[in-house]
Amino acid sequence: MLFRRGQTVRFRLSPDGETALKGLFDNSSFQVKVEEVDDLGVWILLDKKSPEDVRTIMLLKWDYFSTVVLEVEPEMPSTEKLGIGFKL
Repeated sequence: MLFRRGQTVRFRLSPDGETALKGLFDNSSFQVKVEEVDDLGVWILLDKKSPEDVRTIMLLKWDYFSTVVLEVEPEMPSTEKLGIGFKL
């Protein structure tokens, strides 16, 4: 899975997402922190400040975004050398 908890990700909404989330974000492209990922979509942390320090998370369904930009760490190549031939 490319997403991990606490990761900051930039999403661009699909046309369905723009319709469903109209007025919630200023633009169709926005940057948020990932809280969780499941079969329904990506749960994101909204930057809403509340007096009780209550955190607000929202489900961004897979169908609601068309593009995502995130930082990934390249996988380190294996230093193990495989031999040629068959092993029994």
